[in-house]
Amino acid sequence: MTGLAHLQALAETELVQRLRAHANYLREYGGDRKTAGLYDAAAARLTTLEAENKALREALEPFAEVADAFSNQEDDTFETWRDCHIPEVKEASKLLHFRRARAALTPATGA
Repeated sequence: MTGLAHLQALAETELVQRLRAHANYLREYGGDRKTAGLYDAAAARLTTLEAENKALREALEPFAEVADAFSNQEDDTFETWRDCHIPEVKEASKLLHFRRARAALTPATGA
């Protein structure tokens, strides 16, 4: 297994743990502190991206359920809101889901 394939096979949290462990090893045994900092930064960024990915997936979930509720025979111009008797469509039509999707796509400002 190549290095990249091995990294892709690791569970996300395991990869973060390994990055942090390697950074600590470099610091403890006199390695390059700048490189250790890069490992820490990579672990922090990966953690942030994992959380963002989770939030985006959760925000998209109601819309994916609507797609599952309809037959594949419907064309892409079909207006799903017209079939509001389908529970998934009624649920996904709530303004809450549109706001969650907007919030998930809005970058955090740190404020």
